[in-house]
Amino acid sequence: EYIVRGVADDALGEKVVLRIDSDALQKDVEEKLLQEIATLATLPSYHKPREIEYGSINRSVLGKTRRL
Repeated sequence: EYIVRGVADDALGEKVVLRIDSDALQKDVEEKLLQEIATLATLPSYHKPREIEYGSINRSVLGKTRRL
């Protein structure tokens, strides 16, 4: 599972981050994934994740994603 969310950033104010519910990927695989996302023509540049973070995705009792 994954979610895309905004997190506070000193330079940008807020940046887009991809959170994956798994163990960390190898650095080269992570970079390739971010490059693949960056080449998507249907996604505006301000919607493209700047980095990837790893960890569980909190869900409510009804299964909805809880905001972090």
